[in-house]
Amino acid sequence: TMESSNAKFLVTNLLLKSYAQMLRAVSAWLDKAEKDELVSRRLAPDMFPLSTQICFICLQSQEALYRLQGKEIPQALKSLADMGRSEQVQ
Repeated sequence: TMESSNAKFLVTNLLLKSYAQMLRAVSAWLDKAEKDELVSRRLAPDMFPLSTQICFICLQSQEALYRLQGKEIPQALKSLADMGRSEQVQ
């Protein structure tokens, strides 16, 4: 229905703005992390390396938008997510 379509459009626009802001912040953190050589390191023993966490942020942003649009998530994104989830935190 038109109402359902409008609600989906509104949520998608809100998410786009929110994710864009978040990804800009992550980009700034990544610039700093690269300078300090933190990208490949774990910030805490029970966490994934920073590079993996950044991949998760990007994947989650894209996955949500695909789902809201009723589109199939591309296999390349599924593969990246599966690869990241299979990493063991020691």
